[in-house]
Amino acid sequence: MVTIDVSKTDLISVRSVFSTESNLLNLRIEKYENRLSAYEKKCGMKTRAFMKRFENGEMGDDEIWFHWSSDFETLELLKNKKQTIDRVYASCTV
Repeated sequence: MVTIDVSKTDLISVRSVFSTESNLLNLRIEKYENRLSAYEKKCGMKTRAFMKRFENGEMGDDEIWFHWSSDFETLELLKNKKQTIDRVYASCTV
């Protein structure tokens, strides 16, 4: 772990930036979760089942499969980024 010394005033600003970024990520995560839900309803299968079949080459080359896969991967990246932001935010203490 790395320790950075900042003034109390600067720490408040840093925490505010992390909090804002976390909130924005929540909105983006919700957007992609809604998109995945729409794919699931339209195609009649859960995203995890789709991804397994897609990665095994069972789904063919329809454009929708690539969009669904891309949206899933984007969601996973957003969730990982949010975890990191939240972890750093929690470690910003006086």
